[in-house]
Amino acid sequence: MYNEYLFKKVKKFIKNKKKYLIAYSGGLDSTALLQILFEINKKIYKNISIRAIHINHNLNINSNIWVKHCYLFCKKKKIKLIIKNINIVKKNNIEERARKLRYKIFKKIIFK
Repeated sequence: MYNEYLFKKVKKFIKNKKKYLIAYSGGLDSTALLQILFEINKKIYKNISIRAIHINHNLNINSNIWVKHCYLFCKKKKIKLIIKNINIVKKNNIEERARKLRYKIFKKIIFK
């Protein structure tokens, strides 16, 4: 299901770290990372705390579909999922404002 090279790289990175908060968009990259962490925890470490956070920017008509996708994936894997909704006025620099809001949310949640 996952690339063995990526599995080895992530496993090497983990070593003594016990807690992870993964920014989970529901896209291929973040899904692969969550899947690999899940497999490493299941097969090797068995005591890693994995949490995922999905930020719904409410900018796309399908944004709630992505929320549901993330919810179902994490529910199946028994990964704690935090979902936060933000609303951004559609003006200039949407990406920059979205990034700043995401980081603000991450800072509040990361050490909980």
